[in-house]
Amino acid sequence: MKFGFIMFPTQDAIPPGDLGVLLENRGFESVFMPDHTHIPAITPERYDVMNLAPEFKKGMDAFVALGAIAQATTTLQIGTAVLLVTERDPIITAKEVASVTCCPAAG
Repeated sequence: MKFGFIMFPTQDAIPPGDLGVLLENRGFESVFMPDHTHIPAITPERYDVMNLAPEFKKGMDAFVALGAIAQATTTLQIGTAVLLVTERDPIITAKEVASVTCCPAAG
C-alpha cells in the first residue's frame, strides 16, 4: 500500500525541503501542496476575512514549496492538491511548473 501526504505550507511550518526528506525517510510515496494564491478582501457572502485562518494569510506558493521538496528528495512524487489555474497568470504558472520539473535532485 502506498501513502501520500498533503500539507498547506506556511512560513510557520516545517520547511518544505525538510518535510520532503522526513516523508521520504519514513516511506511515504508522495506529497501534495494546495495552491491558494488569491485571498479576497470580501467573500461573496460579504463576510469580512479578518478572521481568516492564519495559514491562508501566511501560505507559501505551492510551486516554490514543491521545488524545495524536489531538490531535497530523490524518490518522493510531488504535485499540487489543488491548482487554481484560472486565478493564475499563465506565463508565471508555466515558468513555475518548468522550474519544478526541470531540475532533478542532486545525488
